Amino acid sequence: MTNPLAPDSIEELKQSAITSLSNLNDLHSLEEWRGEYLGRKGYITNFLKDLANVPIEFRREKGSERNSLKQFLEEQFSAKKSDIEKVILSNNAILDQLDVTLPGRLISTGNLKPHSACSLNA
Repeated sequence: MTNPLAPDSIEELKQSAITSLSNLNDLHSLEEWRGEYLGRKGYITNFLKDLANVPIEFRREKGSERNSLKQFLEEQFSAKKSDIEKVILSNNAILDQLDVTLPGRLISTGNLKPHSACSLNA
């Protein structure tokens, strides 16, 4: 991803991701965030691919830092998703409360057999 606004360091990427994640309030925008940061062409994936350009003696350290960042952001994503789902469920529960003052539903008892229906109508 050759985005000129893409962060260059791990801390910049972490702060950018956390800031944009904290501003999300619905599942659709949350999924867009996941694609932007954690998706196949996201910032984190490209950050991990750039590990090939790091000198060999620093790869283990840098790889560990980048993987821990990815795990941290995945945990933050999961937590935010569960929070949003809880809010949606609580809103639906309030709207779908049972009103016990309403009359009950009628239960259909079925139909007569054709021969019985004809003999009653005749």
